[in-house]
Amino acid sequence: MKKIVLIAALFAASFAATSCLETTYQNRNSNGDSSVNDNKQKYFDTGNNMINALLTDKNEKASASNTKIIFSGNVPANGIKNSDLCTVFANAVDNAVEACCKDMSGTEKTISIDSEYRQGYLFLTVTNPCFYKVSFDDSGRII
Repeated sequence: MKKIVLIAALFAASFAATSCLETTYQNRNSNGDSSVNDNKQKYFDTGNNMINALLTDKNEKASASNTKIIFSGNVPANGIKNSDLCTVFANAVDNAVEACCKDMSGTEKTISIDSEYRQGYLFLTVTNPCFYKVSFDDSGRII
């Protein structure tokens, strides 16, 4: 039952984002990236409507902690189930936003997402600022 509710919510988000996509395509800048309206990315053009909607929602929520999300690359519209894509993207972005919320300085923070789909594999890199010292043991593992 939970999967049906999740999928229904994802489809609803996708339909809401579809109306934004036309504006996004019309406003793409000459660099080919998907930033719209100044330096703050409000809508996303990933190649996948579900991920567009998800990133738009996460970006709005991240703005509460003075954080913006920047996306580059592409996400397949076919080949990987949307429910799986949404699970991976939502978890990764939620973790990055949570890390940014730990900074109380008020400075603007950026989460960068790079995605590439090659030979049936999705390569996803999510980068966020770190606000504490990270320590490693002798074998290079994080302690």
